[in-house]
Amino acid sequence: MTKRAPTLIMITGAAPGAGKTTLANGLAAEIDGRHLPAEELIFERAEFRAVGDCFRHKVHPGPTLLEDAYGRLVTTIDESRTVVVLDGSFVDLAEDLSWAMESEPELHAHSRRMRKVLSGIRTVTVFVDADVTEGIRRREAQHGRKWFTTYDTPEPGETWERSVDRLTSYFTRRLARIRRAFEAADWPLAPVDGNRTKREVLEAAVRLCAA
Repeated sequence: MTKRAPTLIMITGAAPGAGKTTLANGLAAEIDGRHLPAEELIFERAEFRAVGDCFRHKVHPGPTLLEDAYGRLVTTIDESRTVVVLDGSFVDLAEDLSWAMESEPELHAHSRRMRKVLSGIRTVTVFVDADVTEGIRRREAQHGRKWFTTYDTPEPGETWERSVDRLTSYFTRRLARIRRAFEAADWPLAPVDGNRTKREVLEAAVRLCAA
C-alpha cells in the first residue's frame, strides 16, 4: 500500500485500554498516513459538521446523517489520494446512539448501507482482539477510576474489583454487539492479537494493511 492509494483504515474492537489509539497513531506514522482521532473527525472535519452540531446540542445524529457524512469523507480521501487512519469505526460511533440501542436490526441495516457508502475507496478494518479485563485495568492505571463513570455507576461501598467485574461484562457485551453489526454486512475484518507487545501489534497491523 502506498500513500497515494486512497484508503480508509479503521481500528476497532477490544475494550478501553487495549491500545487502539496508540495503534492508530503508530500505524499512520509507519505508512505515512493521517491519524484522525474520533473527536477531530466529529467536531473538526467539515464533512461531519452536521454530525458535530447534533452532539453539541446533545442530540443523537440519525443513520442518514452519519452515512452522508462518511460519504463526503470518502470523496475527500479519494480526491486527495490520502490514507486516513481512524481510531474507531462507523459501528463504534453509532452503536450506543439512541436509535441503535433501541433497535439492533437498525444498527445492522446501517452497517449494510455503510458498506455501500465506503465501497468507493479501499478500506481496511483492523479488529483488535485483546483481554477486556486487562484493558480496563490498564485504562484505570492511566486515567483513574473516574474515567469509567460514563459507563458504570458503582454502588455505595462497592469494591473496585466488583466494579471491574461489571465493567468486564459490559464491555464484553458491547464488543459482541459491535462484532454482530459487522457480521450483518459481511464486513471483512482483519484481526490482530492485542495481547501481544505494542511493537508486535503494530507490525501485524502494517502487514494486514499492506496485504
